[in-house]
Formats: sequence, structure tokens, C-alpha cells
Amino acid sequence: MRLAVARYLRGDQQAFETLVDRHRTMIYGFIFRMVGNQGTADDLFQEMWLKVLKNAHTYRPRAKFSTWAIQIARNTALDHFKRGVTYKTKKNFADLVTIADHAVSDHLVTRIQQTYPTHHIHSEELATDINPGAEFEWVIDPIDGTRNFALGIPSWCILIAVLQSGNAVLSAVYSPISQDLFHARAAGGAFLNDRPISVNQVSSLEKSLAIIIADPERAYPKRYKLAATRFLDQSGWLHHHGSMMGACYLASGGFDFFVSNCGYDHDYLAPMLICKEAGALITDCF
Repeated sequence: MRLAVARYLRGDQQAFETLVDRHRTMIYGFIFRMVGNQGTADDLFQEMWLKVLKNAHTYRPRAKFSTWAIQIARNTALDHFKRGVTYKTKKNFADLVTIADHAVSDHLVTRIQQTYPTHHIHSEELATDINPGAEFEWVIDPIDGTRNFALGIPSWCILIAVLQSGNAVLSAVYSPISQDLFHARAAGGAFLNDRPISVNQVSSLEKSLAIIIADPERAYPKRYKLAATRFLDQSGWLHHHGSMMGACYLASGGFDFFVSNCGYDHDYLAPMLICKEAGALITDCF
């Protein structure tokens, strides 16, 4: 690993990129041992990796960058979660925001801007979009499941989707608690960490495992409540993660179906691509 760092310092970028692709974890460990401080090691590794990414593809997003960017936000989110946060409501009682939402958003927006300065960036916590109208758009939900996060419940995640001309082409959903990283590329499959995933083959509602979200203040609340009641009458098992981790576990074969009558683009774009690439049937009940 000393060779990799030496090549980076000499400016031999191509050779360094090849080594980093093969040995990223080992390189980070070597840097950490050299500097003896996690924060400094994180900063140095991020600086080196950003230069690799810039030289490789300046304008077209890479799947490696989307998954890397979402993982480096881990420490920011976990630090706030462990310390505990206060929260405010936004549009309704279920729509919360904390200091962690803004901190993770700022972290991700900064990293994306550094690497793809011309891209459109939309984050749930940005007052206005950056570079609207660009061919590539990053859609971010910095903390999905903010109510869980604020109440100390470890069911929340970070969402990133990349759109090209309005179509989702890359996505990543990351749980810093479990370190489950779900990611997908359009026509390239869906993965949990490095393992390909697919939906299960359950075809009956009887004794199935489901997530049904029925918000009384959103579209067709009576219809969704009725669906939940009928489902439970068939001895089904009903869950509600309070975040999009549930949709991702559907993609990996855990849950049998997922329905909801609420949410925004930043909630659904990332898990939707993962579910689609895992073989799920995506429908719009509205």
C-alpha cells in the first residue's frame, strides 16, 4: 500500500486508480495507521479518491462515486444519531427535520459539487436547486426516516438517485446502522453490498409479509386503510419500517410487497430503481 500512496504523491494517477480500485479498504487502513486519527484519515482518503474520480470521468456520474459519497456521510449521520437530536416539524406532523438532515445534506452536496460542478443537485433540505436543467440530476434525501432518527429508533437511511434526462440511471440506499448498502444501475442489476439481489417468488397474499403505508392526510386514505384490513384478514404479516429500507428489503427478497399513498420524488427514486432492477413490478396506484 506504500506503493499506492507513493504513486499518488508522484502524480501517477492511472496506476494509483488501478490500485485503489483493487485495494480501497487496505489503502484506507494504511493511511489511518500513518496519521493515527480517523478524521484526518477520512479527509486524506476522500481527497485522494476525489482526484481519482475527477480524472476518470469528469462529467458522467460513476456508480462508484454514488456509493462512495453515500458511505462517507456515515460518520456525520451516526455522530448526530448517537448524541441525540431535537427536531422541528415542516409540512405536517410526520414531516420532521433535524440538524443531522442539514449536516448530511451539506456534506453530500459539497462532495458532488466538487466532482461534478455542472450537475443539477436536488436535496430535500436545499432551499433552491443547484444548476437546474442540467442533463444529470442528483436527488438526495439525507435522512430518510427522520422521525425514527429523532426518536432514537435505528431504522433510517440515506438516499441518492442520479437521473439522466429525467430517467433514473444510478441509485444508492445506505443504512449506517447495519452498513447495508443497496445500489443499482439501470439495466445493470441491483446489489446489497457486493451481492446481486432479486425479489422473491411469492405470488399469494396469504401469510405474506408486507409493508402498507396509509397516511390519513394523503391520497385515498380510506382505500389504503381498507387494503391493510383485508390483508390482515388473510393472516398476513404487516410491517412499517418508517423508512425506505423496507422497499430495499423487498428488493432483496425479504418482503413480499410494498404499497404507500405518500412521499416525494426524493423518497422513491433511489429505492424504485433498486426494486425495478431486482425484478419488482412497479405500479402507480393513483
